[in-house]
Amino acid sequence: MCYNQLPKIRRTVYNYRQGDFAGLRTSLECLNLDSLITTDDNINHDWQQWKKAFLEAVSQHIPSVRVKGRNYVPWMNSTILHNIKKKNSLRLRIKKSPTPTEYLLEKFKTLRSSIKSMLRNSRSKYFDSICSSRGLNPKRFWSLFKFNNKTRNIPQKLSVKVTETKRTSAGNPADIAALFNNYFTSIFTTDPNIENYSPDALPYQSNNTIIEDITLSEADVFSVLLNVDINKAQGPDGIPARLLKETARQIAPSLTALFNKSLNTGVLPPDWKLANVVPVHKKDNKEHINNGQHGFVPRKSCVTQLIEVFEYIGRELDLGKQVDVIYLDMSKAFDRVSHMQLLKRLRDFGFGGNILNWFRSYLKDRRQQTTVLGATSSALPVTSGVPQGSILGPLLFLLYQNNLHQQLEDRDVC
Repeated sequence: MCYNQLPKIRRTVYNYRQGDFAGLRTSLECLNLDSLITTDDNINHDWQQWKKAFLEAVSQHIPSVRVKGRNYVPWMNSTILHNIKKKNSLRLRIKKSPTPTEYLLEKFKTLRSSIKSMLRNSRSKYFDSICSSRGLNPKRFWSLFKFNNKTRNIPQKLSVKVTETKRTSAGNPADIAALFNNYFTSIFTTDPNIENYSPDALPYQSNNTIIEDITLSEADVFSVLLNVDINKAQGPDGIPARLLKETARQIAPSLTALFNKSLNTGVLPPDWKLANVVPVHKKDNKEHINNGQHGFVPRKSCVTQLIEVFEYIGRELDLGKQVDVIYLDMSKAFDRVSHMQLLKRLRDFGFGGNILNWFRSYLKDRRQQTTVLGATSSALPVTSGVPQGSILGPLLFLLYQNNLHQQLEDRDVC
């Protein structure tokens, strides 16, 4: 299948090389961000004031620059690029000359051979650096993957199945982003009871100690900020992880106060419940939008589970027993978790009070927008599911389906 690729999109990013981080830290210390966290219950107002003050300080010390995506291989460097330009210039001179000299021809061949050699060496060093690194940098890996996958880009035209015989198509970035987002949100289920939810209305069925309140320390927040992964993309709030890490000491006190206020009031600002979704092609026809996948569980795999399964099967067979294996595929499992049932499950595990209210706010009124080809769709409501790509998402899903094995007798579930 052949189709045209849309051009690379220009975007605005922070120019960290020209940034004055020392000046930024000094400005943040003078701002007294702690004073922006008030004693009333309007946490969204506090968050908006904090974000505005932080980004204004950033704009004064970290310049922005417009960049355009490049199609260079990840092992390309400035020296090789310079030589490629020289080679192209020589090629033009040779083409324009009716009788090119031996000197020009020989110089061109020598330069071409040198470039090939430099590319081989640079490529070899690049792969060696990836293989020898202790922890694989996801950004470097996917950069390499994209350049080895020739069909990596989003097609210029996409369609989604509406009925068995009808498809809806989109042919520009804005419409494609909207089509993706409409498809992703169509997967969700609706739980009308979440609007009338009350923690006291949920039956408590656990003898565990109820966890009603959690308080974060400044040291907790500071530690998380220091260890934030700067290779992760920024969220809809426009604050890159690099800036959070660089200013960790200056912003930790005010963020601690803000987070504790959220936990104590059981309310999250709407900004914290808006997610960016980036489609990832899985298989089959790229022009069919239902082949997009938009979520992964970081650092998870099937390896440990397979080891446990093989160990169990081997042990039972050694004892002369029969082993029957049933595979269950929970279609769109993460997206179809009922928020009300999840809140009930959390209550059964011993969560209550402000913390249960906080989880209710965490799940209620979530929104998502899809970003593709430089365009971002309008936000649509997320009415079910656990937030994919979040820290809590996998944990909440495990708690949600934790009692499935209790429906089986004489079982051993891996």
